[in-house]
Amino acid sequence: MHVSLPRCLSLPVLPQRMVSLQSSCPVVSLDVPSGWNVEQGDVSGTGLRPAMLVSLSLPKLCARGFQGRHVLGGRFVPPPLAAKLNLCIPPYTGAQQWLDITKMTSSSTS
Repeated sequence: MHVSLPRCLSLPVLPQRMVSLQSSCPVVSLDVPSGWNVEQGDVSGTGLRPAMLVSLSLPKLCARGFQGRHVLGGRFVPPPLAAKLNLCIPPYTGAQQWLDITKMTSSSTS
């Protein structure tokens, strides 16, 4: 079965459409905002400017320059592996699956 996207949602046009919509509605990006380099951030200056970033497991290097609300989601890295790799994962409480790390990341970037 072949599924085709409406012309207005074709993949080459979709990121441009999202950038134009972000002024009228908040954008939430997952892990790395569209158009950003995973290590250097929005180097071209044309990537999304999300209101919120949800990082999975650990923030990526590109999040250093992020200015909005930043949430860490998912407990995907087992503690023994985190210790072996010397990863600094903030502590979760009980069965909590996400943490608001906005203040942690914004204070480390200034």
